[in-house]
Amino acid sequence: MTRSTVHTPTKIKALIADWDDTITTKDTIELVAEAAYITNPDFPVKWSHFTSLYYSHYKAFIEQFGPRNDLTSERKFQEGLKQIELSSVEDFVERKLFQNVTHDTFQSQACKVGIKEHFFEVFKQLYDLQIPVIILSCNWTSVIMENIFKNHGFEQNDHFQIITNEFVHVNGNLTGEVSHDKCIRTGVDKVKHLTDIKLKLKKEHNVSDGIYYIGDSCTDVLPMLETNYGVIIGNGSAKATMERLRVPVDQGIFGDGNVKWIQDWKELEPLIKG
Repeated sequence: MTRSTVHTPTKIKALIADWDDTITTKDTIELVAEAAYITNPDFPVKWSHFTSLYYSHYKAFIEQFGPRNDLTSERKFQEGLKQIELSSVEDFVERKLFQNVTHDTFQSQACKVGIKEHFFEVFKQLYDLQIPVIILSCNWTSVIMENIFKNHGFEQNDHFQIITNEFVHVNGNLTGEVSHDKCIRTGVDKVKHLTDIKLKLKKEHNVSDGIYYIGDSCTDVLPMLETNYGVIIGNGSAKATMERLRVPVDQGIFGDGNVKWIQDWKELEPLIKG
């Protein structure tokens, strides 16, 4: 586990960020799903079927698993949670929910996504300075994300990358299958990708410290603890999870700990200008 022992955090040299509820104001999976029903309004299975089934399995798994009061049990929980996530994916794949959805339909959903205040101000500073930014998400497609960034004048390049799950498509038309090139469903999966990201940052950008991970939920806790600094944004489940695991958390960006808790992207600005 890589950690810097300093009283104040170092300047951001690379930022890895979650997407839903971290950059966005709320989870966007429903907007991804909505594209399927825009394409096929008479699809016989309602979206509520998929969400109800998922949450019933999730609740049962939590109850069966028991207490998670240390990192070992949290890792085991998230490893087991992957099957719950995959069973939900397998359900909509089997039913061909996303068959014939086009990239254009996904792109049209971009205007419905709320972005957290000050995010693009901070992102532009990082982008202009060519500080690597990687979005690492458990979402189902990068198409909506990519279109939002394009609408703000930003393209993926050597120092900006989006890593998430994808659908199989032929010329922008979805087949209904999911790509197996990436499978990012839990925090454990994020940690595996983070290992490759850190190697790439060292090789291509000569960055091995000042690596930050920012997220909001329990899925982000494990990757937060595998970078030099973890940043919790907002009041999602990441804060409660850190408390349950007895990981010290500083309120604001300064302090002795390696995990910080902020409410606004703007709080990161001193770590860019500093």
